[in-house]
Amino acid sequence: MDIRHLDGSPIPIFGLERISVPGITMLPLAEIRPYQNMGPDRVNAIVKAVHNAETYVLYSIGGWGNHKGFSNAISPENRQTFVENIISVMQEWGFDGIDFYGYVWQGGSGTDTGGVTRPNQRWRNAPVVTDNVPYHEIMDKYYEPEYFHWDEDAQAAYLSIDRPGSSDDLFISFEEEKAVEKKIKYALKQQLGGVFIWELAGGYQQNKPPGRRDLLLRSVKETVKNADSLISEIVESR
Repeated sequence: MDIRHLDGSPIPIFGLERISVPGITMLPLAEIRPYQNMGPDRVNAIVKAVHNAETYVLYSIGGWGNHKGFSNAISPENRQTFVENIISVMQEWGFDGIDFYGYVWQGGSGTDTGGVTRPNQRWRNAPVVTDNVPYHEIMDKYYEPEYFHWDEDAQAAYLSIDRPGSSDDLFISFEEEKAVEKKIKYALKQQLGGVFIWELAGGYQQNKPPGRRDLLLRSVKETVKNADSLISEIVESR
């Protein structure tokens, strides 16, 4: 449910599984500000009403309508500040988690590979973007070991598919086991209350053999199970 146009009082919340709060403005140096009418007072009222109904509030973050601002935020020199500002906003406004989606970027032109195939490429004509693509679909439809890359700066995985011409070139950003592990360890180091996962079914690969169907959830469990030493280090450093 998108609540940008509701006022925080009688919201039809009961029966809903989550509420998403979209709309932020990216300023220079990765500074975050509310978008249009989503000011702090209004957001706080909405979050309080949602929590009273025992429902989760997710903070949707994306580049819709502000590609330049988000490109600036994820640049190497601003990326760490951007992440720290996201955490700060979540803690200040009481959000429960962040609603992240996988993206498939296809085609475009004017890059050094023809179409878009990797992070931080500049294009002449923009690619077509498909959002909210679940992990199981990416793995079934696109994944091949030779396409896989790890972005050390972003600490994230992506697939790079350079096909003849440019219209079928693909850049696919997605979550996998290592990225999930990194996020949980970051949450522990920042002493956050937990990690909200949306959604579990997206990581389930029904066509895989037992033990290989839930790799992302397994990564979550293994990281948490082995987190005692990291937590001890954090406590000792206080």
